[in-house]
Amino acid sequence: MSDAALSPSDLPTVPSGRPLIIAVAMGFGHLRAAQALADAWSVPVFEADRVPLATATEIQLWQTTRERYERLSRWAAKPWSWGAHGLLRWLTHVADEDAPGDFTQPTFAWRYLNRLLERGLGNTLGAFAEHHQAPVVTTFHAIAHMAERFSRVPVYCLVTDADAHRIWAPLFGERSRIVYLAPCDDVRVRLLQYGVSARRIQVTGFPLPDALVGGVGQLASRMALVRRLGRLDPAHAFMSTYEEEVKALLGPLSSVTGPLHMTLALGGAGAQLRIVEEILEGVAPIISAGELRLTIMVGTSAERRDHLAQVAARVGLASSLGHALQLAYTPTLTDYFAAFNRIAAETDLLWTKPSELVFYAALGLPLILAPPLGVHEERNRRFVQSVGAALEQPEPKAFGWWLRARLADGSLARAAFWGYTKMNRNGLPNILRAVEHVATS
Repeated sequence: MSDAALSPSDLPTVPSGRPLIIAVAMGFGHLRAAQALADAWSVPVFEADRVPLATATEIQLWQTTRERYERLSRWAAKPWSWGAHGLLRWLTHVADEDAPGDFTQPTFAWRYLNRLLERGLGNTLGAFAEHHQAPVVTTFHAIAHMAERFSRVPVYCLVTDADAHRIWAPLFGERSRIVYLAPCDDVRVRLLQYGVSARRIQVTGFPLPDALVGGVGQLASRMALVRRLGRLDPAHAFMSTYEEEVKALLGPLSSVTGPLHMTLALGGAGAQLRIVEEILEGVAPIISAGELRLTIMVGTSAERRDHLAQVAARVGLASSLGHALQLAYTPTLTDYFAAFNRIAAETDLLWTKPSELVFYAALGLPLILAPPLGVHEERNRRFVQSVGAALEQPEPKAFGWWLRARLADGSLARAAFWGYTKMNRNGLPNILRAVEHVATS
């Protein structure tokens, strides 16, 4: 499938002794995790669907696959599109843990990917890894399979959901040299069911950006939660019950002023755009009343930003744009992740689909979850709700009323505290340790 081989002079250089971070723009999730790792190692994120890791033919195949998946996601999000919703569930299907049957058998998606590998997809990526002779760390299943098949370097694969589809694991897991980095124990159990050797699985946690965690002492996340709880519990409904536990962990809470800050994080495909439009209508009265400051992460789509500006004007928020209502647009994904981290550090509440962002609840950031698209998002929702760190979104047009009620009963403060106390914030240092002993040996 490779159009032409790359010579060493065509290849960029990376610092000696550091891994190659390779991801792909299939939604924000895989790149978000890769960016946190790349920042920690001070290396770039290489994208599998771009030169020099892919030829023109390979780039076109990646683009076609991405466009089809994003189109299916947008259609599946429509309330009347049951056919698309069912197809997405079938493609992302993960069996219940106690379901009968042989979990090691390949699925349709696995067979399709394997056919592409047999035709040579990933050969260019493998040559790139061989040239550098550095460990490959990837956040996307197909890249791990490519690196294993077409190179001889160590391969690390970070799973970015709270459960794993069969496509993440090779057909003969006990023979594979891929080391899997699992964000939670559920993923470890699932990979074992797929036949991956236990010695090839490390439960590390998800790599949260160091700027949001705060290094060894995790000061940034702790101080952010101290500030956040004051706004999330204005009636002291939560503190009246849990004051001793909170003060033992965080110390006394500081008094806060100003409106609550909520952030809406649109996914890369924009499948939740209709819901965001209705949420804007639902919260318009409390934004106008000065009770809420809203940031919408519109990503890299200027068209989406302009559309939401029109919606804001239609619901009476034109004068709030740029002040109480921010439409956070960035021209590149690198800029987007940096902007998201800055906003997440000072926001009080995050609305998102149940994507990789469920792991951000570990920062003490309470989540409001949009309806899931695909079985992987259903499992992410189950994971974060099992620790009490997320609430399901209400009817979007009733969002303002619902938000006032949740502030009054302390449930958002409770979700923030449970996420902080029950979830893992050590994913990034754990992954660095897991890989660095190989990269520097």
